[in-house]
Amino acid sequence: MRALLLVIPLIVSGLAACSSVPNSAVALPKPYVWLGLFRNENTFPVEITLYQDRGVYTEMTVPPQSINRTAILPRTIAAVARSGRQHFTSALVTATAQRDYDHAKRTVYYRITQRSIIPVAPEEGRAWDR
Repeated sequence: MRALLLVIPLIVSGLAACSSVPNSAVALPKPYVWLGLFRNENTFPVEITLYQDRGVYTEMTVPPQSINRTAILPRTIAAVARSGRQHFTSALVTATAQRDYDHAKRTVYYRITQRSIIPVAPEEGRAWDR
């Protein structure tokens, strides 16, 4: 049985944004808050910190070969760490987000690989969420 956790994002004041975050994120179309479902395809857990222009808004761990979900805000950047050390950063909302957006569930599905977070087609992502 998989344990799933829904995290309600909070904007935390006083936290600085990650200095190594790429400036390639684009704004989400309406609605402005989407659900992001993340599937970790690695053999190790990953820690994900989500940043927005105001700083960190949520953190979560995705166990190996498991799924976790959280809200995705506009211009979100994810910093992925392994064993407490930053592994890579990735802009979650890309030009393909509209194509990869599941309008029925208001969800974007992401695959976490060794080097990136990749949006996947809703048809594939829905199969993970059963």
